Amino acid sequence: MTDTQAAGVTATEPLASGVVQVTIAFDRPFAFAPGQYVSIRFPDGVTRAYCISSAPQRPQAVQLCVRLGAGAGSSAVRELRVGDRIEVEGPLGEFVLPEDDSRDVVFLAGDTGLAPIRSIVLHLRAVEDRRRITVLYEPTDGQIVYGADFGNMAAAGSIRYLRGPIEDLVRGEKELLTRSAIMVAGFDRFLERALAILEAEGIERTRVIAESFGRL
Repeated sequence: MTDTQAAGVTATEPLASGVVQVTIAFDRPFAFAPGQYVSIRFPDGVTRAYCISSAPQRPQAVQLCVRLGAGAGSSAVRELRVGDRIEVEGPLGEFVLPEDDSRDVVFLAGDTGLAPIRSIVLHLRAVEDRRRITVLYEPTDGQIVYGADFGNMAAAGSIRYLRGPIEDLVRGEKELLTRSAIMVAGFDRFLERALAILEAEGIERTRVIAESFGRL
């Protein structure tokens, strides 16, 4: 169910060059499915959508991952200060794992497309889901988002986490991809390349759950 409520900014911090994480806290619990996003109305009236990167086990607060650009939304994010109040509409979106699918899952992410995937992976680990998780990540210009989080989970053996050009990663994991659930998120150019290499490797588009972040 979509709702609109007020929230307060509790933290802003850089994740990589041109990428920040904004943490907001609600006056009442905010329920969402891992992988969803929210629409934020800033104090100056600008409205933009941002993916939730945190797990739903913390319903009082969420983390948002934002790539900053030259637009009005990015300017509004740059102006945010701790204590500012914003309006939040959500949860929104259908980039969620189907409840009836128990297969292992492979995530393909480019740039900040890793944000909703982080939410899903953290949730799966929190509920001790037994599915094997593989994350294939292509950073932009070497700017790695949430590298410590995924690196630590990989080091602990709870996920597989591979970085590089998405074409190389897909080719290297072809056998796994043929028998796994597949979720892909990122900006349009990455999404087009990811879907193209999956198709070239025999993975039908109908098998892929995809989330577009629009043009970069």
